[in-house]
Amino acid sequence: MSRQYIKKNTNQILKITVSCLFISFLAFKIDWNEIISSLKNVDLKLYLLSTFIAFLTIPVVASKYYLLLKNTSIDTSISKLIKYNIIGRFYSLFLPSGITQETVRWYKVTKNKQGRALFLAITVYDRSIFIFLMILAGTITLFFHSSNHEIITLRTYLLPVISLLLTVTAVIILYFSYPSLQLMVISLLKRFSVHHKIWGKLVILFEKFSLNKPLASFAFIFTFTILVLLLSFCRFFFMSQAFSLSLSFIDIVWISSLVTLLQSLPISVGGIGVREGALAYIFTLYKLPPEHGVIIGILLFSQFLFIAVIGGVMEWAEH
Repeated sequence: MSRQYIKKNTNQILKITVSCLFISFLAFKIDWNEIISSLKNVDLKLYLLSTFIAFLTIPVVASKYYLLLKNTSIDTSISKLIKYNIIGRFYSLFLPSGITQETVRWYKVTKNKQGRALFLAITVYDRSIFIFLMILAGTITLFFHSSNHEIITLRTYLLPVISLLLTVTAVIILYFSYPSLQLMVISLLKRFSVHHKIWGKLVILFEKFSLNKPLASFAFIFTFTILVLLLSFCRFFFMSQAFSLSLSFIDIVWISSLVTLLQSLPISVGGIGVREGALAYIFTLYKLPPEHGVIIGILLFSQFLFIAVIGGVMEWAEH
C-alpha cells in the first residue's frame, strides 16, 4: 500500500469526520421539528427559480472558457466544457470543492497533453479574478452595516484575512496581466537556478505558465465573472425569498461571498456541515432562527447534489 494512497484516504476520512462533527454539533443546537415544519412552507416556485439559476451558471462559465481557448492550441467546444463542468460537480462530492471542478475540466480538456500549461494558467488567472471580485463585493457590502454591533465585530475579525486574500489574488492577477512582470520574475529565478536544480525547474515551469494576450483575457474573464457572481447572488437571494426572510440583496452579497469561501476549504465533504453551520451562525446576527440558516444550506446543497448526480451519470456514460 503506497504512501500516496494512505495519505489520500486519510485526507478523505478527515473531511468526512469534520462534516460529521459539524452535523453532530448542529443536531444538538437546532430544533429539527422546526426545520421540518419550515420546509413545508417553502415557496416551490422561488426554489425552482433559484435552481434554474444554478444550472444557468454552467453554460455561462463554459462560454467564458470557450472564448478564452478559441484560436489556441486547445481544441474544444462549449458542449464539452458544459459536460466537464457538470462532471466536475460530481467529483466535488468527494474531493476539495474549491479546486475540483477546475482540475477535472483541465484534465479532461487537455487529455491529449496539448496546451496544458496554457489552460492551467487560464484557470489560475480566472480563479484569482473570481475570488478577488467576490471578496471585494462581499467586503464593500459588509461595510453597509453601521448599526449592527455583532456584524461590525465579525467584520473586524475578518478584515486581516480579507486583506491577505485580496493582496494574494491581486498579485497573481498582476503577474498574469503583464508579460514584462513575468519576464522579471523568470530573470530572478534564473539567477538562483545556477546553483540550485529546484530553481531551474521553476524557471521551466514559469516560462510555460503564461497567457496569450493577457489583457484581452482579463476583459473576457472580468465581464463573465461579474455575470457569474450576479447569478450566484440572485440564486442565493431567491432561495432566501422562498422563506420570506427579511434579508436584502446587500445582505445576501456578503453572506453568499463568505459562505462560498468557507465551503471551498478542503476540510469537509461537499461543504456539508460547514455551509449549514456558517449560515446558522450568520442568521443569528440578524436575529433570525438558526434553523432557517440550516434549511437554506440544505436546499443549496440539494441543488448542488442534483447537478452532481447528472455529472455522475455523464461520467459513467463515458466509460
